[in-house]
Amino acid sequence: MKLTDEQKKHMDELKKEGLNNNQISLRLGINYSSVQYYLNEKYREKVKTKNKENYKEYYRKNKEKILEKTRDYRRDYMRKRYQQDPEFRKKQIERVKNEKSK
Repeated sequence: MKLTDEQKKHMDELKKEGLNNNQISLRLGINYSSVQYYLNEKYREKVKTKNKENYKEYYRKNKEKILEKTRDYRRDYMRKRYQQDPEFRKKQIERVKNEKSK
């Protein structure tokens, strides 16, 4: 959840008044983890680190699938562009001719 500047200022004020994160979240009507993420730098770093580790593990396990999807996306994009853009088509044909002449 993206917090507004007004919500962030209000959170800082409530924290200075001595309210805990749960009380702040209830008073502002926002998620507890959003309050915790904004107010606690150590928690923020922990979440970022955990997300990076999870992504790396996910990528390691699914590398081939991810690369295949990327290749499929690029191939489909090039086909559509080739069919829809005459200038692009001319450039591609010229590029292929130059490669063959080498």
